[in-house]
Amino acid sequence: MANYCYNSITLQGSEDAIAKLALKLTDTYSKFSYLNGWADYVLGIRDDFEYSFEDDERKDAHYYGSRWFDFDLEVTSDTIQLNGDSAWSPLEKFTEELCKVYGLEGIIYYSEHEMDFAGETRYNADGEVSRVEGTCDMMAYIGRCRLLA
Repeated sequence: MANYCYNSITLQGSEDAIAKLALKLTDTYSKFSYLNGWADYVLGIRDDFEYSFEDDERKDAHYYGSRWFDFDLEVTSDTIQLNGDSAWSPLEKFTEELCKVYGLEGIIYYSEHEMDFAGETRYNADGEVSRVEGTCDMMAYIGRCRLLA
């Protein structure tokens, strides 16, 4: 059984960029067997639903951070929120690529309690801006301290 890594991804940008991304995210994940194929579709690397892992030259089922992502999607005019679980590790690569391709600012909060790691990574259209990592308890403590500041 996989260890579940919780991901909370917030993406912000222009109404146009958010609308374009929302179209790619909505009701498309179930058309793929692997996260790689779906992520490639969302990022505009492919424009069809005919992904085969056997034909993927990367040969890395976790290229975007995981093999799968079970998530909920919320969209407003200038924000997309993805919350859910992935297998073993966070979707940092996917989040970074979304920001680059769509010209967004993004942040991913993640935690994996079985392996006791958590973190927060921020991105803009150029890539990673900042990163904080630690144990789940340490990150929870930092989160509570930020609320008090």
